[in-house]
Amino acid sequence: MTKLIFFIISQTDFESLMFLDLFDCIYKNRSKNKIKEKKMTIADFATKRVVSTTMILVFMVFSGVVAMRSMKQELIPDFNFPLVAVNTTWTGAASEDVKTQISKKIEDAALNVDGIKNISTSSTYGNSSVMVEFNFGTDTDIKQVQIQSEIDKIKQDLPSDANDPVVSKLNTAGGNSDMAMMIAIRGADQAIITSFIEETLEPRLKRNRGVGNISVFGNATRQIKVRLDPYKLQAYNLSPSEIYTKIKAAHTIVPGGTVKDGSKEFILRVDGELKQLEQIQNIIISNNDNQTVRLSDIANVEYGTKDKTSYSKYDGQDMVSVVIQKSKDGNLVEIANIAKKELENMKPLFPSGSKYEIIVDNSIRVKDAISNVTNNGLQALVIAVLVLLVFLKDLRASLVVGMSIPISAAFTFFLLNTQGISLNLISLMGLALAIGSLVDNAVVTLDNIFDHIQINKEPALVAAIRGTNEVIVPMIASTATSVCVFLPIVLFPGFAREVFAGISLSMMFAMSTSIVVAMLFIPMASSLFLNIEKISGAAGKAHRFNAFRDKYKDLVKQALDHRKAVIIGVIVLFFVVVFGLGRTVKTSFFPTIDNDEYSVVAQLSTGLDVEVAHEISKQMEQIVKEDPATKNYTTIVNAQAAIVNVDVKKDTMKAMERMRQKMSDIPNVTIAVSAKKAGGRSVSKDYSFQVEGDNAEEINRIANAIMADMKRQTWFKDVKSSSEGGYPQAQLEVNRVKAESYGLSVTDITRMLNQTVLGVDPIEITENTETLKVYMEFEEQYKNSLDKILNIMIKTSGGQFVRLGDIATMKQVEGAASIETYNGSQIVTVGANLDKSKGLNDASKFVNESFKKTNPAIGYKIAPAGNAQNQKEMGGEIMNALMISVALIYVVLAVQLESFILPIIMMLALPLSMIGVMFGLAVTRIQLSMFVMIGILMLFGMAVNNAIVLLDFVSSLRQKGMEIREALVEAAGSRLRPILMTTLTTVLGWIPMVLSSKGSSGYYQGMAVAVMFGLLFCTLLTLFFIPVAYSIVEERKEKKQKAKEEARKAEKMAERSQNK
Repeated sequence: MTKLIFFIISQTDFESLMFLDLFDCIYKNRSKNKIKEKKMTIADFATKRVVSTTMILVFMVFSGVVAMRSMKQELIPDFNFPLVAVNTTWTGAASEDVKTQISKKIEDAALNVDGIKNISTSSTYGNSSVMVEFNFGTDTDIKQVQIQSEIDKIKQDLPSDANDPVVSKLNTAGGNSDMAMMIAIRGADQAIITSFIEETLEPRLKRNRGVGNISVFGNATRQIKVRLDPYKLQAYNLSPSEIYTKIKAAHTIVPGGTVKDGSKEFILRVDGELKQLEQIQNIIISNNDNQTVRLSDIANVEYGTKDKTSYSKYDGQDMVSVVIQKSKDGNLVEIANIAKKELENMKPLFPSGSKYEIIVDNSIRVKDAISNVTNNGLQALVIAVLVLLVFLKDLRASLVVGMSIPISAAFTFFLLNTQGISLNLISLMGLALAIGSLVDNAVVTLDNIFDHIQINKEPALVAAIRGTNEVIVPMIASTATSVCVFLPIVLFPGFAREVFAGISLSMMFAMSTSIVVAMLFIPMASSLFLNIEKISGAAGKAHRFNAFRDKYKDLVKQALDHRKAVIIGVIVLFFVVVFGLGRTVKTSFFPTIDNDEYSVVAQLSTGLDVEVAHEISKQMEQIVKEDPATKNYTTIVNAQAAIVNVDVKKDTMKAMERMRQKMSDIPNVTIAVSAKKAGGRSVSKDYSFQVEGDNAEEINRIANAIMADMKRQTWFKDVKSSSEGGYPQAQLEVNRVKAESYGLSVTDITRMLNQTVLGVDPIEITENTETLKVYMEFEEQYKNSLDKILNIMIKTSGGQFVRLGDIATMKQVEGAASIETYNGSQIVTVGANLDKSKGLNDASKFVNESFKKTNPAIGYKIAPAGNAQNQKEMGGEIMNALMISVALIYVVLAVQLESFILPIIMMLALPLSMIGVMFGLAVTRIQLSMFVMIGILMLFGMAVNNAIVLLDFVSSLRQKGMEIREALVEAAGSRLRPILMTTLTTVLGWIPMVLSSKGSSGYYQGMAVAVMFGLLFCTLLTLFFIPVAYSIVEERKEKKQKAKEEARKAEKMAERSQNK
C-alpha cells in the first residue's frame, strides 16, 4: 500500500502537494470533530484554493484522455510466461524418427541450461516441439540465448535435410488474440490470387509499423514442375541424383571479379541465372557421342502448383485466406484500420474477377470491450445519480457524486499507461468492475456533509470542511483494504500475476483515484453548488426513510437482545450454504464464453490424406449449413483434420449439441466441438490429464481403460488421447548385404527416394517479379502405389540398374500420431469437454477412481494437464494471495482502530461473505472459475468497508461517553443511509454485467455475481451481525476492566486497613 501511495505521489507536483495535505489531515484530525488546526487540511485546501483544486482535477481528466488515446489496443496482452520453445521441421519424417533423431537430442542439449523447472517434447509427423519451462521471475531472454547456444553445438548431429531448429519465447497471447484480421479472396484462379498475395499484398501490408506475421491458407503456389520419367532415365543411363546436380549447376550466380582494359575497369559477370521456363527445359544433361540430352527429353517440365496441403473455404466456396497478425508492440485496432485502408487502395491491382471479404475483424471485439466499459460507466453514473436522488432528494448533490466517476476513470487510464498496461480485455475488465465502486468514497463524504447541514445547521463551506475531515481516516482505511487485496497478485511473480496483473492494477488505481476525487472534488463542489435551504428543509420531509431507519434501529436492538440466536443462526447458515449448497457449484479454469461462435474439429482416425479430409469437410459443411442457427462458416482442411468455424445467430450451446449428434455418424473421424473458434489441428479441452510411465504399451493400456470409462458417461464429450489417429507406415527394410554387393548404401537409397517420391527443389528462379521454385519428382503414375515404389530402378555405382524390391522388403505398420515426453518420462495426454452439469472437480474425481481400477504398475501415475494443470497452479497462487490479503487487511484495520480485537470482529465478514457467494453461484449455475476467485479476492477487500464506516462512528460516540448498546444503535441508524447508498450504487451498477454473458461480458459475469451476492450479504452482516459481535467483545472487555478496577480498589482498601 505504501508503494502504491508513493507511486501516485510521484506522478505530479499537484498530487504531491495534495497528499502532503492529506497526511497532515490524518495526523491532525484523529478523533476531532472541529477544525482547530492552524495548518491547512486537505478539505481546507479543496474549498479555499478552488483554482488549484480545479487545475488538479482538470489535469487528472486531461492526462487520462491523452493517455487513453495513446495506449496500445489489443485483444489479450502478451503474457510473459517463462517458456522457451524449440521447433524443428523435418519434412516427411515419421514421429518415431523425429523423436530419436531430433527431439531427444535437443532435449539433452537444453538440459545443460540451469534453472529448468519442466521440459516436455512432442514428436509428430515431420515436426519436433521441445518446450522448456523455467520458474517465474526468470529472464527468458537470457535463457533463450543459452538454449540457442547449446543447440548450435549439436546442429551437426541433427539430420542434414531437417530445417534449423527455431528457438523462441512461446507466443502466449493465446489463441487468435494477436490476429488483427482475416480476409478471404476468391473469384479468380487460386494460383493467380496466390501470386498476387505473395508479390503485392503481403509486401504492402508488411511495410506498415506494427504488422507482424502474414499467413496464407488455401493457397496454390506456382512452381515449375520437373516430373521425371524413370524409364527414360534408365534408357539414358541417368539417375535422379545426376539430374539434381545438373539442374543446380545450370543455375549459378558467382562474381567473376574485375578486369582492367586500358583506362577502364570492368566488372566481370557471368550470366548464369535461369529466368524462363524454356531455359530450364533446355538444360543439357549429357552430351556424349554427339548425342545431346536435354532435361525435357527425360522429364515433363511445365508450370504447375505446389501440391495441395490445405483447403480454405467460406460458406462452402473455395477461397484463399490471409491472416494478418500484429507484432508484439502493435496496436491491433490501428493495424486493422491500416489493413482496411491498404486493401481499399489495392482494389485496382486485384486479379481480374477477384474480390476480397473481411471474415474476421478482431478490432471490433476490442472496440466492443471499450464500449462495454463506457456503457458500464454511463450506467453506473445514471444509477448512482438515481440512488442518491432517492436518498438525498437533491439533484445537484446527486450530480456532484456522479461526476466523480468520469474523473476517477480518466486518471486511472493515465496511471495504467505509466505502467505500460494496454487497453485489452483484461485491464478493461478490472476497470469495468471498479466503476460500480468509484462513487463509494464520494457517497460517504457527501452524506456526512449532508448530516452537518441538516443536523448541525452548518453553512455549506463549514459543512464541507468538517464533513470531509471526519470521514478521511475511515475512507483511507476502507480504500486501503480494497487496494491491498490485489498487492500480492501484483508483487509476487507467478501464473496469476501474468494473467491478472491488468485487472489488479486497474482496480488498485481506480480505487486510489476515487479517494483523491472524494477528498478534493466533493468538498469543493459541495461548498459551491449545494442548495443549503433545500437540503436543510429536506431533513424533515424524509418521512419514509426516517420511519425505515427507526424500524431498522428497533431490529438492531432486538438483535442485541438475542445475540446468541443471531450468532448461532449465522453459523448454521454458513455451514448449510457453503458446505451444503456449495457442493452443487462446479469448478472450471476459465468460464465458457458464448461469443455466438463454435468450432467443429474432425480428426482423421488414421492416415495422412488432405483429399480425404477435404471430402469429410464437405459432409460437415452440409450439416452445418442445414442447421437453423448457422449464420456463416469458415472451413480449414489439412492432412490431419477438417475444421469448421461457425458464426451463429443464437443458441450456441444447443447448436453445438446438435453438431455432436449429427456428426457422430461420419466414419473414421473423431469429432470435437468447442465454444470457440479453432485455428489449428485441435482446440484445448475443458479437462485434460496425462498418464506417465516408462513403457508405451502400458501407458496406452491405462489411458484406453480410463477413456472407455469416460465414454460411458454422458457428461464427458469429445474424449480423445494424443496417441489416437496413428499414421500408416510403409517401412522399407534394406538387405544391406545385397545392397552393398551392388555398391549401394542405405543412404543412397534414402536419398533417391527423397528426390523422387517426396520431391526436392534444387533451385528457384525469378521470372519477371515472381519467384518460382523448380520442383523435381517422379511422375505421379510411377509413385502412386506401394508396388510401384518397389519397382523403382536404382542406378548402382557400376552403372547398372537394380530393382528396389530386389534389395529391400516392405511391411505395413501403424505409426504413432504423436510421441510425447514430460521430464524424460513418456506420456499420453487425454482430453475431454464437459457437460454444463459437471466441473473440473467432478472430472478429476472420476478419473482418479478410474485410474485405480486399472491396477497400474509401480511407477505409473496420472497428473493434471491443460486447463486442470493451470487451475491447480493458478488456484494455489490465488489462495496464497488470499491469505496474504487477509493479513494485510488485518494490519490496516489494526492501525486504523488501534486495536487487536476490533479488526477480528470486522474480518468475520470475510468468511461469512462466502454465504452470499456460494448462494449466488448456485442460483445462477455459474461455475467457480479463476475469474470468480479474483472476484472473491475483490469482495474481501470491500467486505469490511461498511463495517469500518460503522465502527468508526461507534468509537466516536463512545469517546463522547455513550454506552456500548446506545452507541451501536445510534451509529447504525446514522450510518444506515451511506451504507445503503454505497451498496446499492455498487450492486445495481453490476446488474448489467450479471445479466450479460456475451462477448467480453461473459468474463465479468462470474466475478460480478460473486461480488454482488457476497456484498449484499456482507451488508446484512454489517447492519446486524457486526453490532452483535462488537457488543459481545466490548462488553466482555469492559467487564474485565471493571473487575480489574474493583480488584485494584479492593487492594487499596486492604492496604489502607493494614496501615491503620
